[in-house]
Amino acid sequence: MLELENKVSTLAISMGYVLYDMFWAKENEHAILRIFLSKELPSQSLEYFADLQNAKSIQSQQLDALPKRDSISLQDCELFSKTLSPLLDVELVSQEKYFLEVSSPGLERVLKKPQHFVYSIGEEIEITSRQNIHLQGLLLASNVNGEVGALLLCTEYLQQYRIEFIPFENIKKAKTIFRF
Repeated sequence: MLELENKVSTLAISMGYVLYDMFWAKENEHAILRIFLSKELPSQSLEYFADLQNAKSIQSQQLDALPKRDSISLQDCELFSKTLSPLLDVELVSQEKYFLEVSSPGLERVLKKPQHFVYSIGEEIEITSRQNIHLQGLLLASNVNGEVGALLLCTEYLQQYRIEFIPFENIKKAKTIFRF
């Protein structure tokens, strides 16, 4: 599966996407290969978040101007599915009948793997630590000084902000939050 995942990831990158996740599921006796695509944040957006990390104080207008990640459209999923199918025909020749589903990971999603955090930079997330501490904030980074985790910009009372780093091994649960 890892070799196939690497090939799917390479194809996704060549088409301007990133492979967010990929797994096999079984529903009603049918095998389903689920593939979730996302898009990278542009490098200038990552620089914006790096600047926020180093800021001595943060103004609300800075948060209003946050860069957004481009979303995955239905046409993106269709194009990727059609482009991927010949590869799967070769790679899964011995696989029994299966269905292929290609989609975006969704607005609110569970973050389980370190790369899920990478692909969620710039989004609001909620974390429950192994010590049952609940934190909510804007995900600024997922790798700080070589340590994998979540660097959050948390809002406190009276619009005061603090930055908190939670190492990946201390995260019990995490998910993105979408506010209407």
